[in-house]
Amino acid sequence: YTVLGSFGQYFDSPRTMDVEVKAADSYTQVRVPFGFRFPDEQIDLEQGVDNVCKLIGPETICCGETEDGRKVTVQLVGALLGQSLRDFVPHTYSHMGLWLCKDFIRIERNNEILEKVFRGQYYYRSLLLFANCQELDLTANRNNIRKDQEEFDVAVEGIQSICQRIWEDDFVQGYFSARKRADNQEAENKRKKQENDRKEQKSRQREERINQYKGRASLNSENLSGAPVKEPRNEAETAILLQAMISSRHPGIDFVIGDYNTTRGVDMVVEILDKNIPSIKWAEIVYSLSNLFKWSHPPEGYHLVVCYELGNIGEKEQFPDGSEARLVPKEVPGRYAILVGSDSLDVYVLREILHATK
Repeated sequence: YTVLGSFGQYFDSPRTMDVEVKAADSYTQVRVPFGFRFPDEQIDLEQGVDNVCKLIGPETICCGETEDGRKVTVQLVGALLGQSLRDFVPHTYSHMGLWLCKDFIRIERNNEILEKVFRGQYYYRSLLLFANCQELDLTANRNNIRKDQEEFDVAVEGIQSICQRIWEDDFVQGYFSARKRADNQEAENKRKKQENDRKEQKSRQREERINQYKGRASLNSENLSGAPVKEPRNEAETAILLQAMISSRHPGIDFVIGDYNTTRGVDMVVEILDKNIPSIKWAEIVYSLSNLFKWSHPPEGYHLVVCYELGNIGEKEQFPDGSEARLVPKEVPGRYAILVGSDSLDVYVLREILHATK
């Protein structure tokens, strides 16, 4: 954006400048070369589209005259660049495309002109074009081109005509066709790699799961039909074990499941004899009883709890709503009561019930 980046040498401009810089705390000077230069031309598509550099221009075009007879001239130079030859461009998204210039210094990027001719934004990242016009006026801060002048409109028409010729060039058309094929192939390769990675990840997860399964403790499931082979590790496996105990008429379970749904609040509706009176009650299933005090289930929403193990739980606990609870063992092995105020929740600990009948 300074005279040091001038591309005037492409149009035999005699202007030059020697610049050296050094850090404030160093005596070592570094020379900064004068003038902007494109990479060497390489137009063999057989070497891959990423390695292409097709120089465009330098070309001077008379765009016409304004109503008051002022001639407008544009000097254009640029290059069609493959991806591997864009390293000298700091940010291709914000720096590639068409630049309007004055005094052979970049002033303002205007890709609307390119997109109008090329009919799309896909193409500008492969092009770096400098269009210099001395008849253009700059804004007060010299960071933009004034667009409210006839010279600007005349210059844009001339630049569009040059861009049209660039677009219709056989090599440029061949490059973009090859570029699209390469992009499509790259996308396909990426899709295949993602699919292979997904399959490999799934395979690793399954292998890890099998290894974890083999390392789990076996369940004491004598006299149980349809029980899990390993000790439960989650709520679903706890529910499977509970049903196996019910189906096998295990003496430690004195109710049957009437309704089971984990998406509608409390997990189960069970049928039980309460003092020899048939009753319907709400029941919650957890793998570890300690989990019960981490969830937002209000304790008044259910009557009994089924878990596989007690977990890290103390004699006194607190529900998330602040309710104080006390765990009291019953005389029957594996049976407890959670006392919450004047209410009592029955607790069935399946591991202890199974061990008691071993």
